[in-house]
Amino acid sequence: MNTETLLIKVMEFYFEERISILKCLETILSVSQRQTHPYKDTFTDFVNDMMNDGELLREVWEQYKVCCKTAIHLPNGDELDMVKRHSHRFAHQLLKEQIGVLRLLFLLYKSFEEPTETFSEAVKLFQSQGFGTQQLNRHSFDGYTKLVVTQIGFLQVMILVEGMKLDTLVRCVEEERLEDHAIVKQRAMIKEVEDIFMKWGELVHHGPVLLAWAAVRFIVMESDVATTQIVQKLGSKALQCSVFPYLLNLMKSAPFAGDTILSNSAKHTIYNLLSVVLTLFHESTLGDPLMLIAVLKETLQSSELCEKFWKSELESGMAMLLKSAKNKFPYRFTPFLQIMTSLAKDKTSSENVFNYLHNMKTFTELSNVNSLEDVDCIDSDETSWKLLNAKILYKSVVSTADKIVIPTGTRGKVYMSNEGAHLLRWSFSYSCWQLFLLELDTFLQYMPHNSDRERQHMVNKVLDIIEILNNVLLHSWRKITSLVNLVDRVYYIVQKYSASPNCPPELIASCVKCLITVTSYEPVQSWLSLQQTGFLPFCVSSIQPSDKKIVMSSVTIESGHFGMLMARERSHGFYPVTIATLDLIKELVAIVLPTETNGGSRINDFIACVVFVCRDVFTGYQKWYYGDLREKQEIGLKCLEIFHGILSLKESQATLKSMDETFEVSFHNEGQEISYVSRVMEMLVDGLLWSDVGQSLLKVVDIGIDMVDKLFAVHGSCSDSPAVLVVELIKSSLTVLNEVLDRRPQYSEEHDISPLEQTLITQVTRKMNSETAEGTHLIETVSSYLHVKQDNEIPVLAIELLHKISILSPMSMYGSLGSKARSLRDAFVGRLASFTEDTVLKVAILDFLSATVETQPGLVEVFFDFNATSAAEIKELKLGSNSCLKPILANLTSKNPVIPVPVIAASFKCLHALWRNRRDMAMTTVKKTEKFWTLISRFLMDDLADDSDETFICHIQIRSFVFQIIAHELYYIKSGQTDAELKSVLETFETKGRYDYWAEQVSNVTLASCTSSNCVELTETALNFLRSWRTFLMVLTEVSTISLNDDNVKMMVLAETARSIQLQFDDEINDTRMVVEKSSLFLMLLRKWI
Repeated sequence: MNTETLLIKVMEFYFEERISILKCLETILSVSQRQTHPYKDTFTDFVNDMMNDGELLREVWEQYKVCCKTAIHLPNGDELDMVKRHSHRFAHQLLKEQIGVLRLLFLLYKSFEEPTETFSEAVKLFQSQGFGTQQLNRHSFDGYTKLVVTQIGFLQVMILVEGMKLDTLVRCVEEERLEDHAIVKQRAMIKEVEDIFMKWGELVHHGPVLLAWAAVRFIVMESDVATTQIVQKLGSKALQCSVFPYLLNLMKSAPFAGDTILSNSAKHTIYNLLSVVLTLFHESTLGDPLMLIAVLKETLQSSELCEKFWKSELESGMAMLLKSAKNKFPYRFTPFLQIMTSLAKDKTSSENVFNYLHNMKTFTELSNVNSLEDVDCIDSDETSWKLLNAKILYKSVVSTADKIVIPTGTRGKVYMSNEGAHLLRWSFSYSCWQLFLLELDTFLQYMPHNSDRERQHMVNKVLDIIEILNNVLLHSWRKITSLVNLVDRVYYIVQKYSASPNCPPELIASCVKCLITVTSYEPVQSWLSLQQTGFLPFCVSSIQPSDKKIVMSSVTIESGHFGMLMARERSHGFYPVTIATLDLIKELVAIVLPTETNGGSRINDFIACVVFVCRDVFTGYQKWYYGDLREKQEIGLKCLEIFHGILSLKESQATLKSMDETFEVSFHNEGQEISYVSRVMEMLVDGLLWSDVGQSLLKVVDIGIDMVDKLFAVHGSCSDSPAVLVVELIKSSLTVLNEVLDRRPQYSEEHDISPLEQTLITQVTRKMNSETAEGTHLIETVSSYLHVKQDNEIPVLAIELLHKISILSPMSMYGSLGSKARSLRDAFVGRLASFTEDTVLKVAILDFLSATVETQPGLVEVFFDFNATSAAEIKELKLGSNSCLKPILANLTSKNPVIPVPVIAASFKCLHALWRNRRDMAMTTVKKTEKFWTLISRFLMDDLADDSDETFICHIQIRSFVFQIIAHELYYIKSGQTDAELKSVLETFETKGRYDYWAEQVSNVTLASCTSSNCVELTETALNFLRSWRTFLMVLTEVSTISLNDDNVKMMVLAETARSIQLQFDDEINDTRMVVEKSSLFLMLLRKWI
């Protein structure tokens, strides 16, 4: 079984490498189309070179044909039964390769003018495959593999539609050069392809291709009866194939879901298709207009298409849908508002939408709502009417808003709708925003008294109004002065209907999303208004400003209307209100909490919200029933984002309390001594450490990389994929866990560690998907996240967590990792040796190694891979082939400028840990490196980088560690046994005047750090630099054989130290720790040298 598992892993690795090659080329093609990317020109040149004479396109086509023709051979015989059991993996891989190649083909078709013969070949090939349904290896498909086939059909359809180049065709017609279009040039090919298309119609995949070809045929061919019949037949077949529902489903499904270059390219292609179709054919001939609007709305998710829409001057193409919907508004309320909502995607477009709605010119209603006394027919065909008496709209509605009045003499036009209703369209000016306000007042006044059908109709109207209000405010907040009354009505709706048992949850969710936007701009006022609605949880117990600590278990809360709605959602398994409310609380964390300094009900109620999220949501959400599992991941993710928001509120260092580096920490609260931020943060940390909240956090951490890989294999990497959500969830859980461990109180010996820490150290779980009966330790699961490829931050966070665990639980990690320790070591070696690996990850690994040197002796032997088994063998000791010390030494001894300075600093930190903790085997091996002391001391011979350098702190750290390493070496080596090379280095150090230089630099760096109020890291680094310099000089005074002999140098060092101490007071940059260290150094040197 172990051999089979190994072979499967090797096979999966090989498969991933093949897919990665396709992804690399796709990334290059995508970046070459992104105008703002810094390397666009470079990638564009690369693609143009590869597309020389269409060579790249031909090679990609050949690769696709190979993927389609590759068959899985199942051998006979029981000894090869493993191949049969895993044949579905090969089939799945071949489908993924087909998808990868098709993605490339679509991007190539989008970027370049493909040869016409390639288009005809594609039609024939895709037809022979049944648009992915007639796969050669379908006998090996499992349930998951069949889901992938649909993506192949989607991609093939988009390739064919894009291959017709409809946008180029329209441009050629406008410029009267139709003969220049690639398809027009090949009349024979047109006939051949059309004969194939005329036989289509049995698959849903045929619909978009037939519709696009109908448009091409209508433009290209002569206007005769035969052409008209062919176009009608193609169009009818396309509608029978449900072309528009198909396109809508395509844009919402993999691989076109999300905001990627591929999905935006598909939206452009579909937008061009619909623009041409609507220009050529009347919308009444294209089926359900609501479905057309839904497709338009989905395409307008791209802001570029919104801009293109407004530039069309609203006279052709997609704008015909807007014109038609406008002419029926407000009789048909939803279609018009959905189009306008989808257009409000950026600042410019939102302002266009606002102005368009503010200056409406038509108002459509049923003709029979007007009495004969109020209207008069003014033409013979009875289609033109005139209003005799002024008409007040929404007359019966009680509202503070001004009524809309149709003035006397207004003219109207009567016409019949597609449904057979007689409509009357009045022509006069009014503001839709005023109409929206009256609609909301109507809803607030009459909604509870209507029938179910009328109530749903009113709810739909309100949903449309709130959605467009939210979009406009989100992108153009300055319009709030004109829309403030609408926002007030949103609060009223939440207050009135959130407590109603019959209120649709999507209505409250939409209102909450709108209030999130308002909160982001007006946090204090929004928070006060939300408290008055009774929607959010509120505090029953009293929390006094004098309370130094808030204990989560002692806070008594009421869940508010949100608690009732959440309980109702749990019974149905869908959570729109819960997800929206968690987003609202997350917004309040960053904006409201830091402004609350005076206590009272406002801050108490916010604490109640945090407690409710911890107790009632996060601790139990994993056990709830879900209709859509993505909502489960979203709820967990949003809870973690709330925790992270609280734990990462900005803090600053304040007054020094005592000489043992104990500080009073205060938060930015405009000078207030007592900070509610710090108390809420402490409450959350305690809750995570000591309650079930922390156990729920560890369940998320324990998901494991095997589950991640399986989800990506099934669902892919689209932005709304459950796999992507799980990756985000794991990342947030690791972030929060790291922050909690950073902020945990330091326990005294009589206190036990918290349940969260105990579980983290000891928990072993047996997972359902595990291939062995043995359990997996939680620490092993955390270490496996090093191999996550989908997110660069997760490996870093995982290593940082291992770093904290190694300090939290000394001596135990080797036992927890077991046999995985060696594979972890090998992964470390590979990452550290790679020149292309992320610098942050390298630094995290090196910091973890430094911690293990101090606290994990078992891991040290594994990671450093020593061959010796006894002290007698140390003289002949050599590093193993997979020792972590090899890449560390390579970082220090190499003069390659490619190695980042932070990596060098972290490598020195690791070496310093060896000397500080007296790891003799490692030290002995390291010192055998050729010219070791000369190599590391070169940093002392070089001057410091300029303080404006981004890596200035790292340069200081490097010098600190070198001083410490030399000092430890001199201190512990017996007199007379000092390495000759080290003696030579110290003599060179003195003759080159480096004592003078570093004495001055230590003074300058420490003074500069005291004047820098915003950089705590620089202050701590400068303090360590000073201590390293002091240690270095103290050891030199004790070692007589290599002590400093030049009296002039001694006096200079003393004088510089005294000057530095004086400047600490003269320039009012007194830092007690700096003064103590400098004074200690000065007194010590006086005693030894004077």
